Amino acid sequence: MLTFAADKFVKARESLARFEQLLERIKNAHEQKLVSLSGAPAVLPELDELEKQVSELELPVSIKAIKTLRSITDSGQPVSILQFHLFHLTESVHAELEAVLLLQVPLAKRVYFEKKNLFGDDVANAFASASVDIEEAGRCFALERYTACVFHLMHVMEIGLRVLGATLKDPRLDPRENPSWERILKKCREELEKKRENQAPEWAAEDVFFSQATATLMAVKDAWRNPTMHVEINYTESQAEDVFNAVKAFMRLLATKLHD
Repeated sequence: MLTFAADKFVKARESLARFEQLLERIKNAHEQKLVSLSGAPAVLPELDELEKQVSELELPVSIKAIKTLRSITDSGQPVSILQFHLFHLTESVHAELEAVLLLQVPLAKRVYFEKKNLFGDDVANAFASASVDIEEAGRCFALERYTACVFHLMHVMEIGLRVLGATLKDPRLDPRENPSWERILKKCREELEKKRENQAPEWAAEDVFFSQATATLMAVKDAWRNPTMHVEINYTESQAEDVFNAVKAFMRLLATKLHD
């Protein structure tokens, strides 16, 4: 998806207005010497700026029209020829600008669309494999695709879940076998119920951390992940925001002790 600020449209329109002014000045000057708006023998100083704008907006017909216009001005053709190509250029830019669909991202949500490390640098460094889904979750939230946002967040949670499961040193939880949430969580609950001397070494050393992590995962599974798997569920903005914040808090907790 092409991303740009609306000011490029405004600037492109302003450049077109100057070209249209030039067209008006020379419309009856069929064989006069090629001149600029200032009256000097000229190239068109606005052309560089307009070319930059239409290139950023990816308007291929207009880009080609500008290249043709450059060849006309460079060869010193009469203004009648210039008039024809100026008219073609303005029509091309107008038509292509009108064909572009603009989607506005509200100012309050712009950070969700643009920021790379929405969960913070610690999570980005510890869980690089989750970076794409975190970024996409933010963009979906900014574009009001709230159910899609939650789906991406569930991918992020699954990455955290598998890393958590790996600390149990149980070969039955091999990620390559795609163990279910319930299977890993069941093992986590069983581990917490053991006496400390019987727990996996990492769990015995950080019992508070693993207890918090397991509790958060259980809450997410019951409240969000299971309902998300049903087609009739659609999330509102406030619900998606709650999930976003909960997953962010969970991954930030994991990042203090674990990494992928």
